[in-house]
Amino acid sequence: KFGGVAFVVKENDHYFTAGTIPLESVSTLGAFIHGGTDPTILDPKTLLPVNFTTLTQSFVTKPNHPILYNQLGFYGEDDWKAHRDFNVSFALRIEHQSNVQCLDSCLTLPAAPFPSLTHNVATPYNQALAFNQKKVLPGLQAIEWEPRMGFAYNPPILNQTLVVRGGAGIFYDGLPGSIVETIVKNSPVKNTFKPSGDNLAQTETSNLYNDAAALNTAFSNSITNGGTQASIKASLPAPLQKFFAPPGLYGPQNNFHMYEIYKWNLEVQKSFFRGATTLSVNYLGNHGIHKPYTNAGLNAFSTSIAGLPTTATDPRFGQVNYIVSGGMSNYNGLI
Repeated sequence: KFGGVAFVVKENDHYFTAGTIPLESVSTLGAFIHGGTDPTILDPKTLLPVNFTTLTQSFVTKPNHPILYNQLGFYGEDDWKAHRDFNVSFALRIEHQSNVQCLDSCLTLPAAPFPSLTHNVATPYNQALAFNQKKVLPGLQAIEWEPRMGFAYNPPILNQTLVVRGGAGIFYDGLPGSIVETIVKNSPVKNTFKPSGDNLAQTETSNLYNDAAALNTAFSNSITNGGTQASIKASLPAPLQKFFAPPGLYGPQNNFHMYEIYKWNLEVQKSFFRGATTLSVNYLGNHGIHKPYTNAGLNAFSTSIAGLPTTATDPRFGQVNYIVSGGMSNYNGLI
């Protein structure tokens, strides 16, 4: 028996627009009533207001981008009756899952896996990042080989009321869609800023909405043109410099593997009372390798938590999410 399957999916991903509608976070009712800042509650040391309204807004280069991926698979299977009471089946499945692609080259990826980058704050962003990329996972595993075998033994003893079954094989899981949804957040395709302390009303000459737009313009104009963290911050008006925060970064390892699972089982089944009652015991087990997961601690730092560095490994970035295919899983069960 032979067969195959093939499909191609092309879609417009609108996830990019999440967060583009401004969100106002009001710390107190007084801050809202007074148009953004509550002047009635002051810090006793600085005598400055402490309660502000914060605006969170994302900016995107395009509202949606065309995404393409496909999968191709072939299988062959054969059954062999080795004896009148012993059957064996063999199967082989070969699959190819393509890399997820952004057809208009909308992705920003690290120029190298994050642990291999030169973590120098003076190095421009355009030397640390690769812009206008098409493929989500560089070096993705191309072929998945999935051999499988099973057997059934119905011994003549006990009037053939006993059956022993078992099997083993290799299986693969598809790529989780969350990998794509995280990497598309990288700047400058999507930038997010959180200014506070300015006027709420857009009719005011100086207001939070203009502040967010100014932060985005300064960052977007510089990140691809040799800007560094210091130069981008210096290009902003003094009141806005404190609201420039290093962008977060999502990036995969090179030579990403598909999640591979080895499965096996052994079942003993016995029928009683001419088949009216059946008792079975089934042992199931599996072991998975190359399970994808995200390491969000590579750029973590703290001055109070023991074991963490006191400064970020790479100050050019905020939280770094390093996507790897190095996880493992195990299961053993009896039913």
